[in-house]
Amino acid sequence: MPHTLTITTPAKINLYLEILGRRPDGYHEIRTVFLPLPELTDTLALEPGAPGIRLACDNPEVPADGRNLVWKAAERFAAAAGVAPAWSFRLEKRIPASAGLGGGSSDAAVALRILNTLHGNVLPMEVLRALAVRLGADVPLFLDPAPAVGTGIGELLRPLPPVRPLPLVLVNPLFPVATVWAYRNAGLVPRPPAPPLEPLLAALADPAAPLEAVAAGSCNALEHAVCRKFPVLAILRERLMDLGCLAAHVSGSGGTVYGICPPGRQEEIRARIETGAGMPLWTFATVAGE
Repeated sequence: MPHTLTITTPAKINLYLEILGRRPDGYHEIRTVFLPLPELTDTLALEPGAPGIRLACDNPEVPADGRNLVWKAAERFAAAAGVAPAWSFRLEKRIPASAGLGGGSSDAAVALRILNTLHGNVLPMEVLRALAVRLGADVPLFLDPAPAVGTGIGELLRPLPPVRPLPLVLVNPLFPVATVWAYRNAGLVPRPPAPPLEPLLAALADPAAPLEAVAAGSCNALEHAVCRKFPVLAILRERLMDLGCLAAHVSGSGGTVYGICPPGRQEEIRARIETGAGMPLWTFATVAGE
């Protein structure tokens, strides 16, 4: 049995998020485009040890107990696999928490993957997917992170063909936004209809298509309510556009805003938004779709 296993797992953005309606179970039916961000990752290390579950995290703002999705994933894995937990986890966070980047979901998925590896792949992938859905709608994406269209509540994934690289700048004003609140209030604020999805997918698949075609197809049905409650997010969107981004949207429920940059201008735009912000910000320049 290996002494320590370590896996990194990426963040994501929602390049497209359309709300199709509310389901009888209270969840919202959506259609979204997930793009993993391979340069922005958390790292989870697992060491077998004394009976029980232990979790340490280098971010003191992230709970290191039963509230953490890594812990919950471990409990559900133990029950499904019929094993007694005897695991010590160490979580290194680079993905901001409650930021619309899928950090907690990514951590939960990697916990399922690393435990299954430790125990000789005792659970087939379909069981891992079922456990992942119970942990959160975004968790299945990170079992095998790759660009995908998500439907249902986001858990039904259709992999995309190879996607062109998208130069991005991410900006977060260092406060969390609750996903439940965002969905609950999305219908209370007028929003334009989502653009058709197929032209966006075609532009993503064609490296020769103008980057403006990808930008024109990006959208987020949640951002209108979120920006009304948190006007700083609307200000950040406008600032990214003023600095030359081709599009700027909230990712997921926020509060991260991403800007699609002209090629070669990511670091310039990142530096300028930091310099002119007048407030603490987390920023990150990355490429999605590679």
